[in-house]
Amino acid sequence: MLSNIRRKNRNKGKPFEVERLLFYYLRKLLNSATKAEQKNWYEQFLEAINGLRKMPSENIPFQFFSYEPWLKSKIKGCSYQETFLKEDADWRLSN
Repeated sequence: MLSNIRRKNRNKGKPFEVERLLFYYLRKLLNSATKAEQKNWYEQFLEAINGLRKMPSENIPFQFFSYEPWLKSKIKGCSYQETFLKEDADWRLSN
């Protein structure tokens, strides 16, 4: 399934860097043997996309999905909703 989605994404044109990284790390996660190894891949993915968030050319994928809260929820082992609401509350307090 991952290969089919990756191929379809490639056929639509030049992919965003965050999309390329997503497919790269999803493949690594599928081949991970342990939870610790998966956590390591999630942390590396989070580090990789932190810089992309600030690039105007990579802004579109971040408008459709909140990658940071999703990755942080995977790293912490809690629900996405819980992490997303906390991130949203922190953002609102800072503005």
